[in-house]
Amino acid sequence: MTVVQSPVPILQNSVEFAAMLDLYRAAAPKRVLEIGTYHGGTLYHWLQNATDGATIVTVDSYRTGVDNRDLYPHWTPDGVTLHVIDGDSRDPNTVAQVALKEATIACKAEARGKKVKWLARRKYVYQCVAEALKGRPSMDIWQLRKGVNMKGLQGQRPGEWGCDPMC
Repeated sequence: MTVVQSPVPILQNSVEFAAMLDLYRAAAPKRVLEIGTYHGGTLYHWLQNATDGATIVTVDSYRTGVDNRDLYPHWTPDGVTLHVIDGDSRDPNTVAQVALKEATIACKAEARGKKVKWLARRKYVYQCVAEALKGRPSMDIWQLRKGVNMKGLQGQRPGEWGCDPMC
């Protein structure tokens, strides 16, 4: 079992968290959602032990007077993406933000996996997100999709087309 040390407090039982961290490392998830960051002790470990290409979304209202968001960029390794959502996890607007963020991340990954060409990728992601969220009657899909940041999509490189880099 792992000995767990952190630059900020971890408020979980140390034995239980060490076991959970071992499971996390073994599972190597590509997407993580943390609800309730507080000091950021568990977030630190999700980031430090994330696999290359992983995306971590964290949600907290930061109303407790503890706000370590300035440390998050230092904790985030190259190859790992962190999204911070400032809001109460019980608030329907925050839930909508999380749903949109998760759908966008999944749809971008799906577009890359299907090798959708970069010019068509934006439309593909918009349609995918709209389809993923259409079952949420409290959400105006067309209004929400205006908030999807498509500038973060990377263009495809020849090696991603299934041929050598010179094709």
